Amino acid sequence: MLLYALLLAADSLTRPLGALPSRITDGYAATQRGETFGYHSAHPTQRASLLVRSLDSSNAATWTTAPVTSDGSTTRHIAFLAAMDVTDAGQTRVRFWVALNGAQRFALPQPKTDAERWDVNGTDGIVLHFRRLLIDKFGDVHGVFTIDVPAAIASVGAPITLQVQGENVGRMSWFILYTVSMQPTIAAHAEQMLARSGAARLQTVRFDVWNPWRPMVA
Repeated sequence: MLLYALLLAADSLTRPLGALPSRITDGYAATQRGETFGYHSAHPTQRASLLVRSLDSSNAATWTTAPVTSDGSTTRHIAFLAAMDVTDAGQTRVRFWVALNGAQRFALPQPKTDAERWDVNGTDGIVLHFRRLLIDKFGDVHGVFTIDVPAAIASVGAPITLQVQGENVGRMSWFILYTVSMQPTIAAHAEQMLARSGAARLQTVRFDVWNPWRPMVA
């Protein structure tokens, strides 16, 4: 009854479903600059994002992470949800430049649809890892991007500023950063329908689980 009353009041109810893995820093906390956009994602309910295209190199997305955490190792791990346009047949791969705290660290090339995981090496020991969660109906890829950053560059307790900038090549190729936390959550939504069970009418409730660290199939 308590859940039902809360849902009627708010239409939905979201609660944490555990913490982030101890070695992971949440890669999105606040937007500093960027073109806001709504697009389908690997998250069950979230569509809010920042869009970067390769039309003009001045079109960039800049955001801050949560304060950096550490598991005691010499490397910090920054994770965020993003998607990338896949190269069309016959076209060269567009690159997106990634900067950390104002310093450009590596070029992120357009991926291939069939690659479930790939890495990009940057400067000063920085490495980006991609793990695919979804191929959408257009053949583009969505997944978890994790940047390994040496401790000398990422101080514990301070956020990192990330920026993604497209090449100036006049093409519509895109990178999308989803402005969503990587913390696992469960959300309950009161759907706009009633179900009949004999003479009774029942409110239908949908549960959406977000856990990019332990994929589940219901």
